[in-house]
Amino acid sequence: MAEELTPLDAIEQSTWRALARFFVVAPRLHDEDLQCDAHMSLSAYSILMYLSEGPDTRCRSTRPCFASAVIAMAESFG
Repeated sequence: MAEELTPLDAIEQSTWRALARFFVVAPRLHDEDLQCDAHMSLSAYSILMYLSEGPDTRCRSTRPCFASAVIAMAESFG
């Protein structure tokens, strides 16, 4: 038999709202910081991070959209 659901109490509600806000605000602040300090978007950073974790710091992808994003990012850095 399914467990009966109960509403969140005040502490749980406050914690949930703070966590939800963190997941909205943190990426935006990280992106702003990267743009200011490294002149790079969070998306570009994420791609570089992903590539750096591959064998020999390379990555092979069969997804054209991913490859296009990497090429566009590389061209933007010259």
